[in-house]
Amino acid sequence: MKIKTKGALLCLISTACIATAGVVTKLLLQNTNFLMLSLLWYFFAFCWFCIGAVLRRENPLVWLMVHWKKGLILGSLNYLAGMAWFYAIDKLGPSTIGFLQRFETVVLLLLGLVVLHEHLSRNEVIGMVISFAGGVVLTFSLEKAFWFAIAIAVLLVISNGLQNFVAKLFVKDIPPY
Repeated sequence: MKIKTKGALLCLISTACIATAGVVTKLLLQNTNFLMLSLLWYFFAFCWFCIGAVLRRENPLVWLMVHWKKGLILGSLNYLAGMAWFYAIDKLGPSTIGFLQRFETVVLLLLGLVVLHEHLSRNEVIGMVISFAGGVVLTFSLEKAFWFAIAIAVLLVISNGLQNFVAKLFVKDIPPY
């Protein structure tokens, strides 16, 4: 298979998985609570990790022993984001969380400003203001305001943004196993 075709196919599969994650999560939450679903979610991720290691005929334990601190930091942030994801989906629904999760980009921009000393253009600031205004309108237009669930959704956005930021800092130093 050509590399461009393979890349396009992987992009399509990735998009389909990301686009349906909220709806699938909501369906799964009808049969179990968010704690059990979280456990199962990460168990299946671990199974995929093991299958990948077997298919590559490589020992991932060597990689894990070398990079365990980075894995612990990323895993903790990812688990926090995952718990917030499941709880927020359960209480607010996939469409609201899908919208609020797009604020992750704003969190990444703010982290870039603070940590990497980047600069924003006027258009980027205007975009951030419009995004926040949309979030405020959405939050106050909910029929039943679940303030705790909204706070969890904000935690989701911040932890996802922080996890992605840290992952991008770490991944440049870690070769694939």
